[in-house]
Amino acid sequence: MVATAHWSGESGESVAAAADGAWQTKNIPLSTTQLIEPFAVAKEASAVRVPVLLLYGEQDVTVEPLRDVAIFRSAPDIATAIIPRMAHMHNFAPTRALAWARLQAFIPRVAAVGDHAAAAEAAPPAS
Repeated sequence: MVATAHWSGESGESVAAAADGAWQTKNIPLSTTQLIEPFAVAKEASAVRVPVLLLYGEQDVTVEPLRDVAIFRSAPDIATAIIPRMAHMHNFAPTRALAWARLQAFIPRVAAVGDHAAAAEAAPPAS
């Protein structure tokens, strides 16, 4: 688990904090093991009709992150980033600020696109 959940360069304190039980559950949903299979949620993802930001760690549980883009075929905007020196537990990674910056940049960008789309739909037809 540490191999995919935490970057090998993370501090021992970060890994210990994640393992102290606060980030774990005693009740593992039945579907959990199925969810880590490639494209396990492809059907559901194909129905997503809002902008999507896919952030992955350089070392993550997804084997081929760029292939995940294809399953969001109904999303109007898809952004993807693979963050260096990061694993699946992104908030513990030494480069977590890079992931946060991508999220902070994504939100106003898609909001602006949405505002332009709404304005275009509300505009009277060209004569």
